Amino acid sequence: MNTKQAYSLVLLLAICAAVCIPCSAQGEDINFNTMQKPGIRTKRIVVTGNSNYSPYSFLDENGKPQGHDVEIMNALAAKLKIEVEYRLKPWDEAILNLRAGSVDALIGIVYLDERKEFYDFTIPVWLESYAIFARQDARFTDFDDLNRGTIVALRGDASIYQFIVPMKLSDRTRYMNTLVAAFQSIEEGTDDFVLAPYSIGMEIIGKFDYRGVKVVGPPILPSLYCIAVSKGNYELIEALNSAIDALKSDGTIERLNKKWFIQRRPEFSIAEAMKILAIVVGLVAVVISVLFAWSWSLRSQVQRKTAELAASEAHFKTLVSNIPGIVYRCANDAEWSMEYISDGVEQITGFHASDFLCGGPLNYAGIIHPEDRSPVDEAVQEGVCAQKSFTKEYRVIDRDGSIRWVYEKGQGVFSDGGNLLYLDGVILDITDRKKLQDELVLYATTDVMTGVFNRRFGLSLLEKHMSLARRTGNSLAICYVDIDNLKTINDQYGHEEGDTAILKIIDVLKTVVRESDIICRLGGDEFMVILPSTDSAGAEVIWQRVEDKIKQEKTSWRLLGSLSASHGVAELTRESKTTTEELISLADSRMYMEKQARKHLTA
Repeated sequence: MNTKQAYSLVLLLAICAAVCIPCSAQGEDINFNTMQKPGIRTKRIVVTGNSNYSPYSFLDENGKPQGHDVEIMNALAAKLKIEVEYRLKPWDEAILNLRAGSVDALIGIVYLDERKEFYDFTIPVWLESYAIFARQDARFTDFDDLNRGTIVALRGDASIYQFIVPMKLSDRTRYMNTLVAAFQSIEEGTDDFVLAPYSIGMEIIGKFDYRGVKVVGPPILPSLYCIAVSKGNYELIEALNSAIDALKSDGTIERLNKKWFIQRRPEFSIAEAMKILAIVVGLVAVVISVLFAWSWSLRSQVQRKTAELAASEAHFKTLVSNIPGIVYRCANDAEWSMEYISDGVEQITGFHASDFLCGGPLNYAGIIHPEDRSPVDEAVQEGVCAQKSFTKEYRVIDRDGSIRWVYEKGQGVFSDGGNLLYLDGVILDITDRKKLQDELVLYATTDVMTGVFNRRFGLSLLEKHMSLARRTGNSLAICYVDIDNLKTINDQYGHEEGDTAILKIIDVLKTVVRESDIICRLGGDEFMVILPSTDSAGAEVIWQRVEDKIKQEKTSWRLLGSLSASHGVAELTRESKTTTEELISLADSRMYMEKQARKHLTA
């Protein structure tokens, strides 16, 4: 796959990211002062952002925060009736401040899946596309040319995860702390390309009169700009989302966009397309009028054929409207360029059919889940090569960022000479069926209460790991765990507290054991931990960490201060002929011996 083909797989990655469902807001003022979330001041929040990212956020000559993001934050603060203290910093420092909890919010951050682990995001505030900026003498005919030059990007920028890494350009890229320095490097001829938001890049070019820099290629990376808060600060997220909805409704955000984004990339709008279409239709009307005057008989034929065509088209649309799902005709190219797609696409994806047609803002390949695009393409090309129909189940990402499962069946249509003309097919929504399948798998393998594997599935995994250990010669151990005095807890405090005790022990096990280890519930208060590539001594080391963690957590366990668990370890050696049941029985007996010893000590 060349770079241009790779680009087609990442062009709409940001739009495909999961976007939070907007909280409802009718433009009313929201009283933020009543919130009592720990770590959030009720009348004032501290906000950080990039101190050198004009026109989004920057410090003016007096050190005062300015920019598009700052004015939006001010409008949100006015809507929420709170005060804002700004601490604009270099970008990497601003991100670290939010992660450390020294600030409440970070403005002007692009939503990325990689960032969800550390922050919570508001609904998108606006959308901005990146551009490729190049030296005037730099060669750029397609994206393969990026592999023949040096690229500069902002350190920690979204373009790293959404473009540079997927396009395998990391070894061609170096990173700087400011975009001004990046643009200076290509102006001076040190580097060849810079990746940056279009509006910021054009402002830097104009401000510093960089005449040796130009924009090349199409827009890339449509990016969702949001506000990020510390992980788990749900009340602040809810308040900001409501305020953002209100500012969108009353036109404030659109007004600020027009004020600050002076540099906009010219694009071919629908209005311009309609004007051109109107001109074409007018010219056609003149020609038809001349022909009409010249030949009444030709006019009659044209009218008759037109009526037949309209009737045929209406008949076709009626038939298609009664077919569930999507009916399509498309080209066999990287974007699956649609010649026709039925209105059923809106029911499945939320996008209008016109969005996918020639000149529309989307292509169908762009809404296919990134992990499924290559398998879908392989299935289609296999069917085309064999001149047979193809079928495939795969995921698409709808307008709200949700995952939908679809089933597609199609075939190539060929000319008499055997040349492929186009692809015809249907696409059906099978999301509900997939959810049911997943639920059935979950119920068949998982203990509902604890979320770990159930006994049946756990035993099957143990058999597989025992077989693997014998083949490879690796050690394998299991740890049989039994919660002490669970019956006493149930009798004294109730079964609800007993269930809490079980969940506390499970939480400790999940925290301590390794990613390769497997936890399953054998029944009641008994659990088994499968420890691949581990001998008895290693298992005891892991269990000691479990006991240390239980002791550490006891102080926060309210009525469970005396909660403990007994264990027994059994190891499978390569020469051992021990069965699954015998290995478990051995670990169980050793657990029982430990439990009895504890009772004697406390007697």
